[in-house]
Amino acid sequence: MADAGSHIHALVEQIRASGQYEVLALLQRHERYAEDEQSEKRVAAFVDVETTGRDAASDAIIELALVPFEYCPHTGKVFRVEDAVCYLEDPRRLRIAIPACTFLRHRSPTARSR
Repeated sequence: MADAGSHIHALVEQIRASGQYEVLALLQRHERYAEDEQSEKRVAAFVDVETTGRDAASDAIIELALVPFEYCPHTGKVFRVEDAVCYLEDPRRLRIAIPACTFLRHRSPTARSR
């Protein structure tokens, strides 16, 4: 009997082969992405910003995520990726309307999931 991993892989390939779907895979995190070559290293961050729109005067940032990583500025080689840091803002507190296209809905704190 094949293990569960190969069975899932076969299902994913079948779904992709249909041409109707794209299947995303979870990125496996590694302790190190490249061997330390004793080169100069710097730290930078990937930045992801979620907003309620594109107008700085009327829209707001509702989520900010930063993922620091260590790299060599000469080769671009990434050595380590640190834990993500995420900041969330409650859109209700901002008193702004959330566009319907975001699929986010206001819920009262006492609302129950169905």
